[in-house]
Amino acid sequence: MGFRERLEQAWALQNSLVCVGLDTDVRKIPLHLRDRPEHLAVRRFNEDIVRACAPYCSVFKLQFAFYLEAGLVQVVIDTIAFIRQHYPNHVIILDAKWGDVKETAKAYQRFGSGLLNYDAVTLWPGTGSESMRPFFDDPEHGAIFVCRTSNPGSPELQDAPVFIGYDDGTRAAKTEPYWFWQGKQIAHWNQHGNVGLVMGATFPGELRQMREAVGDDMFSLNPGIGAQTKEQGIENPIQAAVEAGQDSSGKGMIINSSRGIIFASSGEDYAEAAARETERLRDEINRFRIRQEVTR
Repeated sequence: MGFRERLEQAWALQNSLVCVGLDTDVRKIPLHLRDRPEHLAVRRFNEDIVRACAPYCSVFKLQFAFYLEAGLVQVVIDTIAFIRQHYPNHVIILDAKWGDVKETAKAYQRFGSGLLNYDAVTLWPGTGSESMRPFFDDPEHGAIFVCRTSNPGSPELQDAPVFIGYDDGTRAAKTEPYWFWQGKQIAHWNQHGNVGLVMGATFPGELRQMREAVGDDMFSLNPGIGAQTKEQGIENPIQAAVEAGQDSSGKGMIINSSRGIIFASSGEDYAEAAARETERLRDEINRFRIRQEVTR
């Protein structure tokens, strides 16, 4: 089964576009778990979160940086293996944002799809199609390229104007923002339906613009719907993001919440709190989808 088929299946079976981000910072996990070695504490936390949230989400995403910082790559391997064994219909994304020249990219791709055993990975596209081909030429795995990030400082570079020609009437130079130009270029790499774009939920206007440009052929990974959106002060952020980014069948989005779910409680009820928040987010998203896959 190709990656896009797996993703479509996960959306349908779970009736959910929610992605639970396992941004597991060992310094933030509940105190009662820290009475054991770090790798055991983080693995226990991850497994409890996965077990609690799986009924309400379709995707899990592991933020690689937190595990690298703590020297816990084995926990990434163990967590992915746990999801594979117990929740085989869920999609697993490694949020690594790799981006390098061709031979190095091949090594990253072999490491990620082999040893780590993810379904998809996030990538920086700046080295171009030749370097990124090991990822997007593999139809069994998703290649998700950073396009418009959710942080408030992203316009600093991502809004830089790109010259695209001259106006026929006035001969004035025409430009479009770099993120938009880049997303349209990446769309040409999507020969297997496995290419997606990171499009921050904190920018619903840009999300709509990109959806209109690429149609239903591409999916998007949408961070920022939780804590970051609250920080941005967007009114009705879930409605704004879903109405802007969904495709014509009410799918096409992987809507990620990390801190807002996994750290919903710092007490012994952390897993139950995470489940409640995931269910709430799923139901709120489904209110604004064009068509739900399953009636529950």
